Amino acid sequence: MRPAAFVRRPLPVTIPWRTVRDVAARRRESGRARRRTSDRPAVERPAVEVAGRVPVLGAIAACVLAGSLFGPAFGSPFPPAVMVPVLAVGAVAYAGYEAVRARPGLERWRPALTVLAGLLVIVEITLHDTTAGGLPTATSLRALGDAARRSWLLTLQSTLPARPEAHLVGFVPLLVLAAAVISVQVLMRTQSQLGALVPGLVVAGLAQAFHPLSTSSAVLAVLVYAVPATAVLGTPTRLTLRLAALTLAVGLPALLLGTVTGTSVDPAKRSAYSLRDQAAPAPVPTAVVNPLDEIAYRLEHPDVPLFHVSGLQASVDRWPLAVFDHFDGSNWTSTSRFRYLGARIDTSPGLTGPTQPNRAAVTLADLPGPWLPSQHNLNQVDGVDAVVDEASGTLLTDSAAPDTQYQVRWSSPTIGATALAKAALAPHAIEAERNPGPVPPTVLTVARDAVGDAAPSFQAALLLERYLRENYRVAIGSDLPAGHGWPQIVQFLTPGQHGAGTSEQFAAAYVVLARAVGIPARLVVGYRQPTELQPDGSYLIRNRDVLAWPEVAVRGMGWIPLDPSGARQQGTGGANPNSLAAATAQARDTLPPPNASSPPPDEDAAAAPADPQSAGGVDGSRWAVVAGLVLLAALLGWLLGVPLAKGVRGSARRRRTGPDAVVAAWLEARDRLRDHGVRASPDMTARDLVRSGRDIVDPVAQDALAKLVIIVDTALWSGAPPPGGTAEFAWYASDTVRQGLARRSLVARFVAAVDPRGLRPVR
Repeated sequence: MRPAAFVRRPLPVTIPWRTVRDVAARRRESGRARRRTSDRPAVERPAVEVAGRVPVLGAIAACVLAGSLFGPAFGSPFPPAVMVPVLAVGAVAYAGYEAVRARPGLERWRPALTVLAGLLVIVEITLHDTTAGGLPTATSLRALGDAARRSWLLTLQSTLPARPEAHLVGFVPLLVLAAAVISVQVLMRTQSQLGALVPGLVVAGLAQAFHPLSTSSAVLAVLVYAVPATAVLGTPTRLTLRLAALTLAVGLPALLLGTVTGTSVDPAKRSAYSLRDQAAPAPVPTAVVNPLDEIAYRLEHPDVPLFHVSGLQASVDRWPLAVFDHFDGSNWTSTSRFRYLGARIDTSPGLTGPTQPNRAAVTLADLPGPWLPSQHNLNQVDGVDAVVDEASGTLLTDSAAPDTQYQVRWSSPTIGATALAKAALAPHAIEAERNPGPVPPTVLTVARDAVGDAAPSFQAALLLERYLRENYRVAIGSDLPAGHGWPQIVQFLTPGQHGAGTSEQFAAAYVVLARAVGIPARLVVGYRQPTELQPDGSYLIRNRDVLAWPEVAVRGMGWIPLDPSGARQQGTGGANPNSLAAATAQARDTLPPPNASSPPPDEDAAAAPADPQSAGGVDGSRWAVVAGLVLLAALLGWLLGVPLAKGVRGSARRRRTGPDAVVAAWLEARDRLRDHGVRASPDMTARDLVRSGRDIVDPVAQDALAKLVIIVDTALWSGAPPPGGTAEFAWYASDTVRQGLARRSLVARFVAAVDPRGLRPVR
């Protein structure tokens, strides 16, 4: 039992009522505060305070860095035309964030205000010429729309590096603006640090698809990108360190292997995936007359001056005008892919040997165009608005006029005669081009007589050239032979026939003979350069200098011109004994006598490795680019609205009946052609529109269009109701046209899908 002294009794303490009342009031006020905090919207604690300055600044810097990767596509690592608007857009995005920190009530309007301010900055910097007194105009809005819709396509259609001009670079700051707005929005609304880095990575992937970086530049870009990425991810944690280790362990080897950059260390020797390969070629001027058909006429009018050449660094043998590598039995055509002239032109991929630079100024006199005198392996063209085929150097323009002057720079291969005589051919250069259909027996007989049992080699190509020189003669005088199809070639080659022809027949016959024995060859039309100088120090090329010649593909040296007609007995290779003309002339001297046995097959002339350009791109990169395009398309409502409107319109048309169904099928086919760039006007008939769209659809779709026109004419003008099944057949023809257009390139189909012009009435 506890002692009485330790018994706990309640103390007689009295708590004042005022104290009890104050405690209750404080509790009630605390409850109200908690309820207000729970019911109050997020603006009470702004999202800017949740995100923080450093992560937001890192997200914007990552987008700006990704946009700077477009710089090499415009000629330098950091061209001002790209970097100034990109940095300005990044500054605007960060200013919008700081504005919300100062005025939290602007948070809901921040994305819209940032976009408007960014567009204004782009107009003021990139499109300043379209403003009036510094204020945007309707022209500025149209230029901004063109920048979003077409500048990226024009860049892909240009030689790279492209010219850093406003109508080409406009899409880059727009991409950075969209990526920065999305990154900041993701970071501030969802606090997803990794998600905030995705838009910048998409822009970087698109930049790589436009123009891949070299290995060293790509590695440096990855290391620099780690700085803003670390700022976004915050204080280094275990997760951050793991992500960094994963980037170094996977990202850098991927770059080194060329799966993204497309560098030469790829063991399969594949080129990088490039959007340029998917872009439709630039539209070319319409040629009225094939220059191959003009040879006989020009030789009969020899004194007409055509153009002057001046400022040569080294002697030139000939000036190519047009290159033809496809023969259908009656006509020679070109498979060239033309691009707009950029700041420079990449050297032909088939040219890997030593070269020497050359340049010249060309002044037109009476050369109508659209072809311009040019050179193979072009590096730069200035002074003329033209399109160019990078592989052949062919130039086309709509602005050819007397006194037009332009400058060309190119690389001329240099090689010794011995090395050229033993050089291996490059059969992959014209792998898809063969003689069409069955080759006439006369051609096969002449080919066997010319080269015997010699394996395809450059020496065999020289044997074939010598055979034509020694057994056929050049036609001179008036009434010269013309034509270059099978009938003219067979007549020219048949013993006992005329046996005479211009360089047109010699070159055409050589190419088909060479292809018959496995020698890759193509036909070129141009002009030989005379040896005599004019008083002003220039060379004057006249009609008499017109020439057609064959070219043979040699591994590492590109296309080597030959002269089976013997029209060029003296080469103008100049003092350099290693020039191509001099080396070819010396290689002819190494041939065995005509009566000697055929030379043994050259073991060095083995088949060349597969063309790296024919290898497909990397599937992973392809899907990454597609995902980026899908993400960017989702940013702009009209990119989704236009295809949806077209689909709704097509569904409504399919519900029509009777003659209206036939007309609806025709309207659907017409509008699809308009989407793909075919011009339509109210005064054009259906047949006129069919002729305009003939070049963009295959023969099956052309036949369907022709039948659809007949059905429409019958339904509208026969006066009788169309028989049963007519509407179904009309829609079948319309669907065939749609399927034909679906076989065009990915870029062409994408542009057609989002082009709103097809929704407008024809006017």
